[in-house]
Amino acid sequence: MSDVNDANIRQLFVMHFNREGNACNTAEDSLYNLTRVQAALYWYTNHLLMKIQKDTQQKVKFVQGDEQQAAKWERMGGAEEFGDNSIVLTSPPGESGMLYLRDSEKYRDVRVSAKLEGNVVGRQTIYLRYDRQKESFVRLLLENNELKLEEKQAGRPLVELSKATLSEIHWKPEDLAYDKATVYSKAQTEAGAAKEDPGYPVNISHTRLREIALSGKRLTVSVDKQV
Repeated sequence: MSDVNDANIRQLFVMHFNREGNACNTAEDSLYNLTRVQAALYWYTNHLLMKIQKDTQQKVKFVQGDEQQAAKWERMGGAEEFGDNSIVLTSPPGESGMLYLRDSEKYRDVRVSAKLEGNVVGRQTIYLRYDRQKESFVRLLLENNELKLEEKQAGRPLVELSKATLSEIHWKPEDLAYDKATVYSKAQTEAGAAKEDPGYPVNISHTRLREIALSGKRLTVSVDKQV
């Protein structure tokens, strides 16, 4: 059957996109066995651009959005897009994206309220009292449905102060959305999705409301109104 398909494809078309996963095709690739990228519905523009940059190994220009909002932040990694009341931070492949709020080293007592959106499996971090010269900070991590508090003092190793598992996230098989830029094995396809240790598929998304109050040496954190 594949031989008949190949013969008819070559007769009817001058090229054929046959596989998914890579945005780059070179002169050495067969015109009848080209690859393509299928962007998922949840991808933001910079997600697609980051994928194209990775595959082609050529620099691309990312979208930034609101320039007034962008001027308040310094990029330390990744690509950011600013909306009216949102920041979409896209990480480079295998690395972390990071933004630094300008002049925030002057802040001592702070209150932060933010909705963190994205996949359950992964890591999102907010740094408090971050001293870039001394490499000291307190940081809150939302990682694989766990809330972690870590501290780094100048000249000392990183210390985990506390950890708590957040409320269970209920999802249905129809919530799965395959990442078309990923090549799944037969076993993963039959299982329904790629899995990680926490037991959640890698592309199940969820939103958490996090509220942080830092006053002196006292830190209060709530996630979805739970302190």
